[in-house]
Amino acid sequence: MGMMSTRGRARSVLVALLVLVASSVLVTACAGTESTTPTRGSTFPEVAPLVTFTEVPTPPGAYRDGGADHWYRSPAPEGRAVELGVYLPKQPVSSPTPSVLVLHGGDGLRRVHEDLARAYAEAGFIGIVGCWFDQPDAPMIDGAVSCTGGPTFKGTEVAGVDDLSALVSAVGHLPEVDTSRLAIVGHSYGGAVALMRASDTDATEPIVAASSPLASKPACCPLRKGDRYPLDHTASIKGPVLVIHGKADPIALVKQAREFVAARPATSVQYYPPPATHTFPWQTDAFPGAPAGTTFASQFLADSVAWLKLQFPST
Repeated sequence: MGMMSTRGRARSVLVALLVLVASSVLVTACAGTESTTPTRGSTFPEVAPLVTFTEVPTPPGAYRDGGADHWYRSPAPEGRAVELGVYLPKQPVSSPTPSVLVLHGGDGLRRVHEDLARAYAEAGFIGIVGCWFDQPDAPMIDGAVSCTGGPTFKGTEVAGVDDLSALVSAVGHLPEVDTSRLAIVGHSYGGAVALMRASDTDATEPIVAASSPLASKPACCPLRKGDRYPLDHTASIKGPVLVIHGKADPIALVKQAREFVAARPATSVQYYPPPATHTFPWQTDAFPGAPAGTTFASQFLADSVAWLKLQFPST
């Protein structure tokens, strides 16, 4: 037989590693040994119900060196608490300084969302990263940030919008923030719920929806009772919207974005070519046809910053 190709060897190594991991898990389970990996819920004590907006220490898992300038918690429905970190700009893009609230998706708050908030601060905005629901049973791995005491995940149903509204209300307590100059950048479910909030309320903040399920349930997840999708509510979505979507997204398929844009022609849109996947805001692959050194992550930041600056001209 001929020599195995590089791709074939890589695939064989990957399969071997997966078998090794699966075998290790099976052996551990058969031995009755429990995993020692802490969960997000075990890393921080359950918070007492909050009644006021409160500054708190850096949460477990979040950056301590080079991290947010401040962390806060604020009351949310059902006695829960939302959480937000603030990155202040050194050189604001205009006065008063606009703010960008970064929303995580279904995987919960992670350091990559802090990275994005920091990048917006470096671009001249007040960068804010917010935890609008908690995942207490998720393991503290892959840069997970704990927000114990946060609301439970409710998807795009009305109660999920209420939880996000609690986070946006908390942003209004930040002394540096002018809420009339606030934008939302939501990844995946974060973008979908931001759009549903724009439909359900009088909210008019500019919204960047990245990799968001807009027209039907995402491929990754079962349909939740009460879930709604922005395609069915385009007529009531207020304020400007930028949709950025990867053509190789296996979770929120690009056809969802196309259907939404067709139903709402006023929407700005960018479609990123393959291999742009669901996580292109942090994807380090080279952006096809762009200058050397341009990645999907850097292109997303540049495109979103340029659009956001148009929404907040200098005063």
